[in-house]
Amino acid sequence: MPMNISSYKEWFQSYTDQFLYQDETKNYPFIIKKRHTEQVCQMILAICDDLNASEHVRELAQLIALFHDLGRFKQYARFHTFKDSESINHSIQSIKDLVHHHVLDDLPLKQRRIIFNAIRFHSVASIPHNKDPETLFYMRLIRDADKMDIWRIFIDYYHSRDIYKNDVIELGVSDLPVCSENILNALLVGRIALTSELKTLNDFKLIQLGWVYDLNFRFTFEYLKNERIIEQLDDILPKTEKVQTIVSKLLNYRDTQIKNQSGEMDPFV
Repeated sequence: MPMNISSYKEWFQSYTDQFLYQDETKNYPFIIKKRHTEQVCQMILAICDDLNASEHVRELAQLIALFHDLGRFKQYARFHTFKDSESINHSIQSIKDLVHHHVLDDLPLKQRRIIFNAIRFHSVASIPHNKDPETLFYMRLIRDADKMDIWRIFIDYYHSRDIYKNDVIELGVSDLPVCSENILNALLVGRIALTSELKTLNDFKLIQLGWVYDLNFRFTFEYLKNERIIEQLDDILPKTEKVQTIVSKLLNYRDTQIKNQSGEMDPFV
């Protein structure tokens, strides 16, 4: 039976609107997250289209995208930060909010479990591999869609940073002209850099570069190339030998993945 996606979207809008202030200057963090959610919903459907996904897959994917950052609203309202390490785990809070408000009670238990697992692990360094193939598929979908829009947000912001500097997007880290060695070394050997190592804004840029090693679908790699994400992040990083070596490795990795991932199909049609 088809899901009534529009009713879930209406609930999301109603729930998140309560966090908006009459003072527009205070609404920026919440508006960013509402816009991010809209974009991630579009991105996840674009991946599904590339996979020739069934309507069932598209519906479940949309719900995961719609609610993946739900906990961000309560997180920022309480703590005035999006840093989990200084507040709450926003993924777990998203699940708590969905359960508390009985949002998904009309869905079968299997679907709820898939949604909760995908939300729970959408922003961790690496996903657990002890899940069933279908759950892992949705985990990978949301992780790719989420990254694509975070790149958009950060790069767009950085181009206008001289006009409007915002600690919310920069996570409050310093803008010292250095890169942490642990993050550089992780990327040099093809590993994801950990946010626990984050010390400077350059580190944040490098961490976003390292996400390339965690992508899963052909569409995402093609987006990476078409939007010149690696090149744009490179433009705002120090031109050191290590950084240039990392960029070169990532460009080669991207192009290899595009070549090797042709002809993907949705495994759950």
